[in-house]
Amino acid sequence: MPEWLAAANTSLAGRATGDAGTQFAAQISIEDEVYRLVLADGVASIQPGAGEHDVAIAIQPQAAAAIRAGTQSVADAIRQGNVQLSGRPDLLAEAGRALAELLRATP
Repeated sequence: MPEWLAAANTSLAGRATGDAGTQFAAQISIEDEVYRLVLADGVASIQPGAGEHDVAIAIQPQAAAAIRAGTQSVADAIRQGNVQLSGRPDLLAEAGRALAELLRATP
């Protein structure tokens, strides 16, 4: 597991990121890298690789960098067409904090 991914999971550990009972998985692609953000019972983790998911998120590299730097919000990146969503994007509200943590942690 890459060091930054371990650091992101450490940052998320023990932090409530959603309601207890919530089950959600997002597949996140930034260029050739693919990760899964899994939210289970209010606790998030980030896993390398593709897998079963509720929503797929494809993020343009420049948008990921801007979000990571804090110069753009995820919502703005979506509105500008730099983030493409498929599946059940309505479920993203539950995982918003964990997704932001992933983007801040990526190199």
